[in-house]
Amino acid sequence: MFTFKKNKVLIIGFLIPALFFYIALMLYPAFYAIVLSFFKWNGVASLGAQFNGINNYLILFRNPVFWLSIRNLAFLLVVSILTQLPVAFLLAYLLSGNIRGASVFKVSFFMPVILSATAVSMMWKLILDDKYGLLNNFLKAVGLEAMSRPWLTDPHLSFQVITLINSWQHVGYFLIILLAGIATIPEELFEALKIDGAGIFTTVFKVVIPLIKEVIGVCVVLIMTNCMKTFDIIYVMTSGTFGPNNVNQVPVGLMYYRSFVEDNFGQGSAIATMVLLFGVLISSIVYIKGFQQKSDV
Repeated sequence: MFTFKKNKVLIIGFLIPALFFYIALMLYPAFYAIVLSFFKWNGVASLGAQFNGINNYLILFRNPVFWLSIRNLAFLLVVSILTQLPVAFLLAYLLSGNIRGASVFKVSFFMPVILSATAVSMMWKLILDDKYGLLNNFLKAVGLEAMSRPWLTDPHLSFQVITLINSWQHVGYFLIILLAGIATIPEELFEALKIDGAGIFTTVFKVVIPLIKEVIGVCVVLIMTNCMKTFDIIYVMTSGTFGPNNVNQVPVGLMYYRSFVEDNFGQGSAIATMVLLFGVLISSIVYIKGFQQKSDV
């Protein structure tokens, strides 16, 4: 049997390269961004960085666009969890049964996940175009012209639309995860529930969900981390403006704008640090709370 005690050198030898790349590509950039957030630097190495203390954070906290991006991120988190998780679970539960063509449905629902965010954004941008978009033209054709909207330029509507498109793209990913979790439940248990006359409500809420509670917790954490990194789909669908008037701004978008448009890498690093701390804090609370509840049972 392959054990750690007998193969310490071999196992450590395989782990060291992975550890090196993890430190070099993950931990070091994160640490460097935290350090850089206390400096004023325009990105040009020859000019050097000037120590700025906590001024970058003070300027950031006084910026109304930053708080707008935080509100948008909170909205994105809530809507993503409330849409992606229930829809993915419903589809996974339906596809876990012996239905004809289940593999075709699985591939179809997973297809948006393997497409690039840029391709998805461009597709929906064309569909939702004010004048030539498929959606508005369809509404006009069926006599519902009053329902047509400038979906991506209306400041009261655009971010909600983008949030739903983001959820649409990622549902298939969590469908596969939840489908794998449901597959671990013994088939005999479902047969026993049928014999006992248990309804679908009892089966889902009393049996399935409690048994895949850890899988659901992992999905929640993954949804949250995906939301923290959301940038490309908003950038493409707003043509890089995050507008109109920054109404679609998110922290990562603001970080990009401060760093690569205004050449203020100190401010950009401060935003990146806040996103990192916020992400780690929220994800840790969800993860620890989920496992704490499990241990108390």
